[in-house]
Amino acid sequence: MALRCLYKLALWAAAVFFAVVLAVCLVSVGPWSAMLAAAALAALFGVCRLVLPRLTERGARRAFWALFVLFALAAGAFAFAVRVEPAWDFGRVYHGALEITSSGAIRIDWQYFLESNNNFFLALVLAPVFIAGSLAGLSPLASGILFNLAAIDLSVLLLWAAARRRWGEKWALAAALACFCCAGLWLYGPIFYTDTLSMPFVSLDLYLAQRWSEGERPPWLAAALGLAAFLAFRLKPTAFCLYLALALLWLLRRGGALRAAALGLAVFAVCMAGWQVWLGHNPVLDTGPIEKYRLPPLHYVMMGLKNPGGYDEADHLASQALPDAAARTAHAKEEIARRLADYGPLGFLDHLRQKLAYTWADGSYFGGHKLGIDPVAPGALQQWVADTGAHWPAFQRLVNAQQLLICLGLAVCAFDQARRGEKADGLLWAALVALLGAGVFLLVWETRSRYLVGLLPLILCAAARGLGALPGLRPKK
Repeated sequence: MALRCLYKLALWAAAVFFAVVLAVCLVSVGPWSAMLAAAALAALFGVCRLVLPRLTERGARRAFWALFVLFALAAGAFAFAVRVEPAWDFGRVYHGALEITSSGAIRIDWQYFLESNNNFFLALVLAPVFIAGSLAGLSPLASGILFNLAAIDLSVLLLWAAARRRWGEKWALAAALACFCCAGLWLYGPIFYTDTLSMPFVSLDLYLAQRWSEGERPPWLAAALGLAAFLAFRLKPTAFCLYLALALLWLLRRGGALRAAALGLAVFAVCMAGWQVWLGHNPVLDTGPIEKYRLPPLHYVMMGLKNPGGYDEADHLASQALPDAAARTAHAKEEIARRLADYGPLGFLDHLRQKLAYTWADGSYFGGHKLGIDPVAPGALQQWVADTGAHWPAFQRLVNAQQLLICLGLAVCAFDQARRGEKADGLLWAALVALLGAGVFLLVWETRSRYLVGLLPLILCAAARGLGALPGLRPKK
């Protein structure tokens, strides 16, 4: 009885959370984006009533492949047209990987990689990519962009494969269409960083979980889930939320799925232990002074408490100036207590409102800001898609409208599944709980909406299912 209540409670919590997110984003983005979202919703009704009823399952599959090829080619052309000089964290990882390819070690910026060892992991991944690209006559920048585009395309493919096995060809096409139209996937094409490179492992977890639910349960499936969870976590911890939700789902439902949770977690734990051992004895990065330079978790909570909750240079420099992790922890505790006291109850609620708007509706999952870095070859397109461009405000209305539809879809999906209670779809339950967990985590942590990029396939799949639950939008078989 208690387990059934917990199952339902999680869905209602997700429904309330995404209803609040939708309300905050609706107020934040302004009337023009709201009207664009309403027009897009009306167009969706037209398509679903006129096109989808005439589309067969085979036709939906063919449509997917045709649109996927067009998306891959167009997104690739877009990425190379608006490519930028690597800067910020993206640039530091890029140059760290170049160092590894040339000298076999990171000799500059090593303090940064001690502070952010998920970015060190990415530098290790990119180094062989750059080497392979050079053998093919490609520059490191071109190699990185192609690797990133392959990761994005693979994410969409795995999402489509999971959706068609679970819900059929038309639902799979709907989820894929949401990906093809999403500004976040386009704008992140030239930015090969942990945000997008964690994305395939989220889609892979979704696909493997669907395979497990079909009844044939070889041990390799559970082991692969654990390995995908490890790779997702090492690149971007928010991408790990789906695996945690799947493990919780299996624990609640018991039965043979307990073996999947246990084996997957065992593989994850072994991989994590192996990484930590190697990290302490690797020849690429001197980790001896890691405790001297490590930023404690409370540092990121402290930064998250300064409106609107994003990265704060002053906070970062203040923490770095302290002698060790213990001093940084003590400083963060003092600042957290002071900021909470300064806010007071009403001020803290307003802080949470600002943070929700910043996380879920800042324009295009932060992609436009990334494209504001110095362009390799400035062009007219940059003026539209970079937040420093002359035409960015007009483009931002479009992507804000997309984000309103996404938030609407998530809220409707959560309410629809909560209404079904124990008959709710298990895979959607895991998706919604994962997104709820990530959303609550980002209310506490230092955040930018780019932390949701790795979860975009999951977000778009749940949003598509939610919009499809509206009368007149459900694809008919």
